[in-house]
Amino acid sequence: MIDIVSVVKKQVDTWDDEKHCGWCWKFGAPLSDAMLNRSKSDEEICDCVQVYLTNLNIQNTPVYNLNVSRYSNELNRIYNFDLNFLMFDELGVNVYNEIPNHPISESTWSRILTPLLECYPQIDFCEPDPTIVLQRDMWRPVIRKYDNNLSGWRVSVTLTQKIRG
Repeated sequence: MIDIVSVVKKQVDTWDDEKHCGWCWKFGAPLSDAMLNRSKSDEEICDCVQVYLTNLNIQNTPVYNLNVSRYSNELNRIYNFDLNFLMFDELGVNVYNEIPNHPISESTWSRILTPLLECYPQIDFCEPDPTIVLQRDMWRPVIRKYDNNLSGWRVSVTLTQKIRG
């Protein structure tokens, strides 16, 4: 079994050491949205990308063999989780262009969402274990959420690991 939390933490620490895309990076694993909201950051990381791992679930799934119309001896482990790439955002600014006469360059889209998406910090989950395959990563915007007014991206990740067969 892969330790998802350790793999992500190691990668975020590397990004922080390298100042990936010009930012500092901090990691937390509250594992739920409720605990993410309780995660308090100190003042020194206001300009850092905060990466939180939430909604982790792991399931074992037998592999169905279509050729013989029954389950095979193979077994896959499926990991689903969210990686939240978040930064502090200001209240009272446009997400894009909702309020007229404000430059788009000041918007959350221009200051946070686009730069994070262009940076596209991809984690190589296969490096620690070549039996792991990234099935998908789906990005959804997060706008001024949680007590700290965080904006950024929630990336839903699905990994599959062959564990038998």
